[in-house]
Amino acid sequence: MICSLSATVHFQHSAELVQLLAALNVNYTLQIFPDEGHNIISIKSQSFMLNSVLSFFRRCFEEQAVVVMETSKEDD
Repeated sequence: MICSLSATVHFQHSAELVQLLAALNVNYTLQIFPDEGHNIISIKSQSFMLNSVLSFFRRCFEEQAVVVMETSKEDD
């Protein structure tokens, strides 16, 4: 996934977004590629980002183990 923006996004905007997300208890992941500019050109950075996105989706769709509490007949 390569993102291209026409306007410069200052780090301060990212910091404010992170502050807001934390205040709202939003679970988020932040990755910063400071040497890439608006296009992630480096093959190493592209690979890292792609693996991160794929890992995210794998975690989203993996089945959660269901824990079933056994009750004894005495509890009935």
